[in-house]
Amino acid sequence: EREGLSLDILGGGVGTFQHLNSSGTAYLNGGPFFGAVLDYAPSSAPGLALLAEVAWTHHQLLGSAPGAGTNVELFSAGGDVGYIYVDTDKFSSAFFGGGGVLLISERTTTAAKLKPFSRLGIDARYRISAKISLYAQVSGMVYTLSNFPSGSVLEGYDHHQGEGSIGAGVTVRF
Repeated sequence: EREGLSLDILGGGVGTFQHLNSSGTAYLNGGPFFGAVLDYAPSSAPGLALLAEVAWTHHQLLGSAPGAGTNVELFSAGGDVGYIYVDTDKFSSAFFGGGGVLLISERTTTAAKLKPFSRLGIDARYRISAKISLYAQVSGMVYTLSNFPSGSVLEGYDHHQGEGSIGAGVTVRF
């Protein structure tokens, strides 16, 4: 059963949905991500899950636009509310949604911007012992890439960006 507090550690990959410009000459490629989720499912509210997540994602600016090859790092911190729709002795799964803040940092000029994001997803846990479960998560995130300073390879972009991620890891219950 999912009740109580747990820590989920996961890693996986991210893919982006859109180009950064209308001509399609610039885009962020997908890359690896690593994250941690603190999950609380109170016994007083069956079906409710409260999640706090921090993550790092690596991208690279690609295409024929200037600055192609520049590494772009995303650091996120956010919170979600989830609905646990399956909760058995061995398996649980929840839909979740929420948002937070995203630090977008390009590595050539070290320009960085804080941006809000929103997220929707689904997770699943398979319990292998009283304290340890296998964990999987699929989610989508939307944010806006804009207002980077002059000289940054991202300065000319003002675009909504969407990305999807899939990850797996372990859960430790407290």
